Amino acid sequence: MPVSPAAPSPGDGSVRRHRHDLDGLRGLAILLVALYHVFAGRVSGGVDVFLTLSGFFLVLSVTSRGARVTDPRFRATARSIGSALLRIGRRLLPAAVVTLAGVLVAGRLFLPKQQWEEAARQALASLFYVENWHLIANETDYEAAGLAVSPMQHFWSLSVQGQFFLVIPVLVLTFLWILRRIRPTADPRVPLLVLLGSMAAASFGFALVLVEQAQQVAYYHTLARGWEILAGGLLALCLPWLTRAAVAVGETIRVVVGLLALLAIVTCGFLIDGGSLFPGWMTWWPVGATLLLIWAGSEPTRFGADRLLATRPARWLGDHAYSLYLWHWPVLIIYLEYRGQQGLAWPGGSAVLATSLILAVVTKRLIEDPMREPFIRSLRAPSSRTHRLRISAAVVACLSASVLTVGGAQAYIADVERMQGLLTSTELYPSPDHIGALALSDALAAGHIGEAPILPPTLLARGDRPPQQKEACVARKSFDVPTPCVFHEEPGAPRVRAPVIALVGGSHASQLLPAIRHVAEARGVTVVGYISLGCPWGGKWAPGETGYEVDEERGCVRYSELLTQQLLDLQPDLVITTATRPGQPIGSGGDRVPSSYLSVWEQAVAGGLELVLIRDNPWRSEDIPLCVERHLDGGVALVNRECGVERSLVLTDPAPTIDLPGSHWIDLSDLYCRKDYCNVVEGNMLIYRDRHHVTATYARTLAPEIDRQLGNVTGWWSGPLPAEG
Repeated sequence: MPVSPAAPSPGDGSVRRHRHDLDGLRGLAILLVALYHVFAGRVSGGVDVFLTLSGFFLVLSVTSRGARVTDPRFRATARSIGSALLRIGRRLLPAAVVTLAGVLVAGRLFLPKQQWEEAARQALASLFYVENWHLIANETDYEAAGLAVSPMQHFWSLSVQGQFFLVIPVLVLTFLWILRRIRPTADPRVPLLVLLGSMAAASFGFALVLVEQAQQVAYYHTLARGWEILAGGLLALCLPWLTRAAVAVGETIRVVVGLLALLAIVTCGFLIDGGSLFPGWMTWWPVGATLLLIWAGSEPTRFGADRLLATRPARWLGDHAYSLYLWHWPVLIIYLEYRGQQGLAWPGGSAVLATSLILAVVTKRLIEDPMREPFIRSLRAPSSRTHRLRISAAVVACLSASVLTVGGAQAYIADVERMQGLLTSTELYPSPDHIGALALSDALAAGHIGEAPILPPTLLARGDRPPQQKEACVARKSFDVPTPCVFHEEPGAPRVRAPVIALVGGSHASQLLPAIRHVAEARGVTVVGYISLGCPWGGKWAPGETGYEVDEERGCVRYSELLTQQLLDLQPDLVITTATRPGQPIGSGGDRVPSSYLSVWEQAVAGGLELVLIRDNPWRSEDIPLCVERHLDGGVALVNRECGVERSLVLTDPAPTIDLPGSHWIDLSDLYCRKDYCNVVEGNMLIYRDRHHVTATYARTLAPEIDRQLGNVTGWWSGPLPAEG
């Protein structure tokens, strides 16, 4: 579609004159990202600069391509869309897929086994540009939120960018084709400004709402981040007008504005905690500074920021910015995990940056540059044999990396899922050598334990959770109206004649499900669950201890009030919940009964409910499966010595109890700890799946003791737990 002569295309003139300083700005943004990640562990704002620049260049490219399409048939526009997407793909995919393959190989060599499955899943998510949605799913999954940081986590921003790079060319070129059909001679910029401006406003409004409700989700959300990309696109559409305004205000003002904007970008990470504020109002700091910097350099200056960013080092960094961004994060994370460190000093950080730069240069020269040329055309064109071999080698490397990433990751995930399927057995004791808690309660059985591999294997420990946690009625960080799950209902018996147990609480109540369900099946009891992962019954815990949510209307406190009322309406025969929480700091402060728990219990018993309060398992500050893996070659005795803890550090003596008529206290601490020491492996079973949650395999072996104590306090049954089958 031809553009009116009075309204020059935004891809002309001023953009070409300061393309070098914009490349330098891109390099600076990625360098800031790397420096802040490596040395400060903070968000720099560089990603926001990068997203804004990406939107600026994308809209310039697409509108320029649309202006060149004069064929009124949509087929020509479709070809233009396909060409634009292919060009974007050649620019982004080759380096990304090679990086992912390299990270998977390095991960198998240097990362703990527990992280291999998640690394494989994130590699696939990153390859298909949905890593941000994968992270959102993990963020809303209370159990997965504690996983170690992934070396592919930085692909979230590339995923957001990639998703918009798919949508915007299709949207803009289709819009231009429709506009051409309706008004062939119209200037397309104003309609495009209205379209993209409306989208940007909607995205920013959505971001503000979501930041208030769930900032961790908003941080990765495509729709909450889209306004940053669209802001750059809107500036691209307005650039001819803004350039004329820049000329009108004079060079001095533009120099001052540009230098201040550059200073704002460099200092953003020091002055703003973007990790907890973005993409809300404060994101305008880096985004607005980027827009001002682009405007200030739209006409060259003699000594402004555009001159600094157009220097040869800045332009070199801009050329390698994409590959540097791809490599710096996995190099950092793998180094930290391999060395077992939380942060880096200057020597280690410098080594990480140097390694990242070397990999970036190699990737740029051997993968990025050759793959930007169309393969068939480059082979047919007259060129040197070395040039053709270089392109062929890059193509082979990308195809091999794709096969490794997709095939290898999928094969590994399938193998892990197959092994996890072997852990779904409902047997209390998979073998005479795997007896778990029975090793602490039955001296005779403990004396006959032989050497055997630990169950679950450390590789599968994180996923060894109660399958019932997958139920849709289990609340996860979004607490509205409590919804019950029927986890077991005695078949063939009228429900009103079977005792009803309500299991209530957060993830620590949920982890008892394997044992309680086993007891229910053996004793003919119905189990109804009110499980809210991350929200214990009682909401806020105690003065000085941070809760998950204190919002009285939407959060855990309000949820607990509604839950208490539902229980009073349901009137189950018995309510089971966890009764203690760790002291602070975790792993050294014993355990106690939070006052907020007591308040809801008092309401419950006053309404006629009978409670069973179970003392929680000891909490640890260390990731137990990782510790076990490090020492497993030395045997179980070494594992327990290195990974266990003195009982007095995690369990209060004497045990906390309460005097509340209508309630019964059950203490299972002797099934987690010996007299003076708490091991992490008992009866050849791994107790913990992370820092403080019990594996489903071990939890199942608590069933005989839970059965005995429930029988004692309720009088519903007596004698040992009936044999399986």
